[in-house]
Amino acid sequence: MDYRDELELVVELRQLTPTRMDFAYRLRNAAGQPVAEGETRHAFIDGRGRPINLRKARPDLWQRLAVLGEPA
Repeated sequence: MDYRDELELVVELRQLTPTRMDFAYRLRNAAGQPVAEGETRHAFIDGRGRPINLRKARPDLWQRLAVLGEPA
C-alpha cells in the first residue's frame, strides 16, 4: 500500500442511545479489500466531563440525532 492509493472509508452507526453513540469503521482499498477495521464509542458529556442524558439535557439536538438511529 502507498500513500497515493485511493481508499474508501465506510462508517456505520451501530447504536444510538440518549447517552452515547457507537460507530464501526471499515477501510477498504480500490479493489474493495479490507485494509483496517475499528470501533469507537462516543459519550455525551457536560462541560465538566460528566455523562448526560442528551434526550433530557438537549431535546432539540436529541430529536435531530434520533432520526439517524432509526432502522432504514
